[in-house]
Amino acid sequence: MPDLTGLKINELPAATAVDINSLFVISDEATGIAKKATETQLKNGLGTIPATETVPGMVELATDAEMQITAAVAEDGKVSSRLKIFNWFAWIKQNIQTITAEWRFAFIKLTGDVPTTPASGHMWHASGNYKVYKTAEESIITSVSNTTLAGATERVVTAGTAGGLSGVYDLIEEIVTDITIINACNAGTYNSGNGFTSVISPGPGVTFYKGQRCKQAFYMYIAWDDNTATRIPLG
Repeated sequence: MPDLTGLKINELPAATAVDINSLFVISDEATGIAKKATETQLKNGLGTIPATETVPGMVELATDAEMQITAAVAEDGKVSSRLKIFNWFAWIKQNIQTITAEWRFAFIKLTGDVPTTPASGHMWHASGNYKVYKTAEESIITSVSNTTLAGATERVVTAGTAGGLSGVYDLIEEIVTDITIINACNAGTYNSGNGFTSVISPGPGVTFYKGQRCKQAFYMYIAWDDNTATRIPLG
C-alpha cells in the first residue's frame, strides 16, 4: 500500500487501494499504540470539502432543523441517523403536506378528531357519521346508522330542492285501524254543503294524517288534510 501520510481523501491518487480502518484508527506517536482518531484528526484527514455522490469528502450529521427542509438545497455533505429520520417523520405527520400524485391505501381509519375550522376537501368521522366539507358540513349516508336521520320512530327520508336529506316525517300506515280515528270520522258532519268533508277531533296526540284512509260499515273516509275527512259511500 502506498504511503498516504498527510494526504487528505480528496488528494488521493486515482485507483488507490485504501485500508478503510486506517481512516479511523491512528497510531500514538509516543507509544506506537493504535487509538481512535479524534473528530479534528478525522476532519484533517478527510478534508473540509463536503462529500457528494461522486466526490469524496467530509460528512456531518444533520440537525433536526436541517432535516426539516421545505425546499431543495444544494448538496452539503449532511447525513442522517435513525433518530433524525424518526424525528423527521414525526414532523412530517404533524404538518400539512400537499400530495400531488395518487396515493393508494388498503384502508384508512379516521381518528374521530373534528377540524377546528373545516374547509373545502376536509373529511372526518364524528358522532357515528362520516363528514365531508364542500361549502358547508355534510354527512355521508351509509348503510348503517346515520345520526342526521336518527329519531324515535321510523320516518320517511325526503330530499330538498338543493339535494339535502332530512327525516322529519314519521312513516305512517295508509290504512288506519285505530278505533279512535274511525269513531271520530263517524262523528263528523257530512253534507252537500260541505262537500261531505268534515274536520274531526280524534283526541290528544292522535292524528288522521293527510292521505290516510279508514273504513266503517258502509263508508270510507279519506283524509284530504290532517284531521280533515271526506266520507265516500260504499255500495
